[in-house]
Amino acid sequence: MDSSRPRRWSFKLPRAEAALPAGPFESFEQAVQSLRPISTMHRLSDFGERQHCACVSCAGNEVQRLAIEFNQNKLLERDAPRAKHVVDRANLIAECADQLLKAIKSTDDYTRKAFVEYGRYNSVQDLPVYSGYFDHVEDDDDYPDPADSDSESLWIQNLLELRQGARLVAAEFKKSRGAERSAPIDKGGRTNLFKEGVGTPDRNLVISGWSVFETFQYKQAKGTEHGAFHGFLKHVFKYATGRSSERHSSIGSWVKALASLLRQRDDVFERYLSAEMLYQMLGSDPDPSPLTRQKLALAMMEATDKREILNNRIRQTKLSKKAPQN
Repeated sequence: MDSSRPRRWSFKLPRAEAALPAGPFESFEQAVQSLRPISTMHRLSDFGERQHCACVSCAGNEVQRLAIEFNQNKLLERDAPRAKHVVDRANLIAECADQLLKAIKSTDDYTRKAFVEYGRYNSVQDLPVYSGYFDHVEDDDDYPDPADSDSESLWIQNLLELRQGARLVAAEFKKSRGAERSAPIDKGGRTNLFKEGVGTPDRNLVISGWSVFETFQYKQAKGTEHGAFHGFLKHVFKYATGRSSERHSSIGSWVKALASLLRQRDDVFERYLSAEMLYQMLGSDPDPSPLTRQKLALAMMEATDKREILNNRIRQTKLSKKAPQN
């Protein structure tokens, strides 16, 4: 691979193995032990919206998944483009389309004739033809006037649409971010589009790790720094990176910032599941009470709305300026 070529950022890592855990196996074992798996036998049981098993093997799989996802997020976040980059690329495409459009439309007949005779590729055969192209045809009533060939060329039509589309992308993308046409789109800081859309790797590890920890230790995840849940995340972090989370992450700060909201979201979801279960049980009742059914439907709706509110608050939560921002 040519190392001089700039890397094109993608949602998919160019090398998946780059995200494999780099830390000691001891940290993996400590993370698994922190979950306190209760069985060596794989056995599925219902847990919320999915099936769950609390065996040692599944605990190991979850630790491995968290570590790889953390490394993936870290690698993707590292070189992710800023908003200004998107606008600059769109403007560049518009400019290049405009230059190519002008170059094609300004070609003389000898150049157009040369493309027809020596172009070899089908795509260049659709360039605007030269005057006299149809002179050898006896009945040319069914053929376009070469004077109109510019507007009828697919090359011209596609370039016109590409130029206009790129200009729209630049304008509408800026508008979607609340920036005026002439105003700067970036507000500075250490952010980029991946951080804005997906969140920081530390934050995401806390949210994903909460779900895993709660699955194995029901109702035991807490926002206490250096508590059991935080300890589990520290082991995952060290297994993923080979480094200490105290010096190289903001996981402890995110635990304190998100724990209460995550607990509230879990509680609301449990209320929804309880109401849904009772609602479904009424389906087998030969004479269900309409009022009871209505109350349960309302409870499910309220829980759904509350959960969405909490999800928005989780997405909008930010660390204080005093907290580590790794």
